Amino acid sequence: GAEDMTCTNAALSDIKSPALSRDVTLLRLQVEFRAQNWDRAGALANELLAVDRGNLTVLRIAGEVAARQNKALDATVLLEQALALDPANKDLRYRLAGIYSNNDELNRVPRAVELLRDFLNKYQQDAEGFLLLGNAYRKSNDLSNARVNFTQGFARVTPPVPSRLSWA
Repeated sequence: GAEDMTCTNAALSDIKSPALSRDVTLLRLQVEFRAQNWDRAGALANELLAVDRGNLTVLRIAGEVAARQNKALDATVLLEQALALDPANKDLRYRLAGIYSNNDELNRVPRAVELLRDFLNKYQQDAEGFLLLGNAYRKSNDLSNARVNFTQGFARVTPPVPSRLSWA
């Protein structure tokens, strides 16, 4: 709870070694992120990205923080960089596809389709991927492809339907 957060932050702030400062900042970032302190987590992520743009953990957290702060464009830039470092990561692909599909102002639904199709060409049993792809096609008014992918997705879901798929 909040008491644990206070203790953890106090312990981390007691570490003064310059050699450990990046590691301590990364730990503080993870603590703030888990506590859903988006502003503090975003500031720490930006601090780390300024010195190390290629850290997958920091990119993922920074992207998720931006998404939680309704900064969809910033989120996609960061998550695309993370995906470039970890191209087989299903969660990153699905998160990006969801942001692209649910933010019309980005005008990137075709990128959502591409991300999902690339993944499903390799991993054809993933129900969630087909449902997300169906949604992306629905968003782009390609209703026949939407129907095909929703059908394939639901055919792969074993009851009971997981709550994370209830949107479908």
